[in-house]
Amino acid sequence: MPEKVTNDEVISDPLADEQYEVINLAQSSVDCINAELVRMNQSGVNNVNASEVEIRQGGANRVVADQVNLQQGGIVALQASEVNVSLGGVGVMRDDRSKIEGSTVGFLSSELSDLKDSRVGFLLSKEVRGGPIQSGILLAGDVEGNVETVLDTPRAMLAGISAGVAFGVVMLLGKLLTRRN
Repeated sequence: MPEKVTNDEVISDPLADEQYEVINLAQSSVDCINAELVRMNQSGVNNVNASEVEIRQGGANRVVADQVNLQQGGIVALQASEVNVSLGGVGVMRDDRSKIEGSTVGFLSSELSDLKDSRVGFLLSKEVRGGPIQSGILLAGDVEGNVETVLDTPRAMLAGISAGVAFGVVMLLGKLLTRRN
């Protein structure tokens, strides 16, 4: 497999046409990457499909990988087996195991989440560890650590049931009012 190294350039042709073993990017912008190992430093990528991805002070739109390490960067959509995020941000993240420190995640779905000094808008996990964690909505089987949340698992279920009942009542009233006319 070939190795591709780019510096200080914008690549307009997708690298996804060929499977690379290692791609190292420094101060570059790339559309698509398909490789075993991707290392990015101060670079941006639209789509990444790799076994292992390391991003330092860079960003990606969509990443699908086995293992992802993100430091001081951002990813819009991330799917991986194992994720480490430090001082970064992720929009939507789905993984098996995540370790997040000093970071912000919009939506996190994980089997095991280990968070420290982080914020998550919607956290769905079988097991949550760490703290302090700030969460808008928390749905978790087991929680160990200091978590501040607007809606925890019981309150989220109550809110869902309440919203369903309210929606049903509104629909019933709407049907009753339209039959009279």
